[in-house]
Amino acid sequence: MKRLFILLATAVASFANIVLSAEWHGAKSVWHGADRYDFTIAGRSAIMIVSDNPLPGNPWIWRPAFFDAFPSIDTAMLEQGYHIAYYNVTDEWARPSSLRAGKKFFDYAVEHGLMDKVVMEGLSRGGYSHRHIPDT
Repeated sequence: MKRLFILLATAVASFANIVLSAEWHGAKSVWHGADRYDFTIAGRSAIMIVSDNPLPGNPWIWRPAFFDAFPSIDTAMLEQGYHIAYYNVTDEWARPSSLRAGKKFFDYAVEHGLMDKVVMEGLSRGGYSHRHIPDT
């Protein structure tokens, strides 16, 4: 009985990982050993790096600028079970249009299984790219 439970639990966990990974669209490649998906939303570049061992709830980090610049924090958090995302609003300085586009990206990520709270990772002016996500 114990053996059956372990087998079933392993199958469910594997299926959950497959379902989360299968939901991402775009060109698939590998980034620091993890699956990377490149796609666009509202005409802007987006990248999603999917953790091989996601934490419960699928937490994630969003870089609004400068993807892959000084990636040591990203790779460490990826190993800890966070997904890493990039959505290009690099030179927009939190303009209303970039905030609206960012909201579309955020909604897309949450609809695809990521947590509805995100860690924003800003580097240089990328820290100013998204002060908040508007309700509209």
